[in-house]
Amino acid sequence: PRIQTSLPVNMITGDKIEIPATVSDISSSGLGVVGDRSLVENLLPNTDRAEKFLPIMIDCQFEVPSHTRESQLIDVSCSVVYAQRSSNSQYKLGIQFADFRDSCEIALAHYVLQISRTQPEV
Repeated sequence: PRIQTSLPVNMITGDKIEIPATVSDISSSGLGVVGDRSLVENLLPNTDRAEKFLPIMIDCQFEVPSHTRESQLIDVSCSVVYAQRSSNSQYKLGIQFADFRDSCEIALAHYVLQISRTQPEV
């Protein structure tokens, strides 16, 4: 299940463009990310792609509270599963985790377990 949260996230394209956004929900397999129009324009440019059916890969970096230190960096390669407009000025992306760096999936699992006890499911 996805759990509501609000965490700043830095999304990085293959061209090394950094786009700030907000994690709105989280699970052990992915994120819901919200942002303004620039989020979609930078991550999903309206260009022809030779391999249209392959997912768009991005890197996501965000911090979660940790029981062993103040916070833990989650640095993960991800694929964009969907993008939808939620209002005139806001968009939501569905992000699926692909490859965690530096064993940060353990800290993420602890965080998801911790907040699942107090936050509602989405």
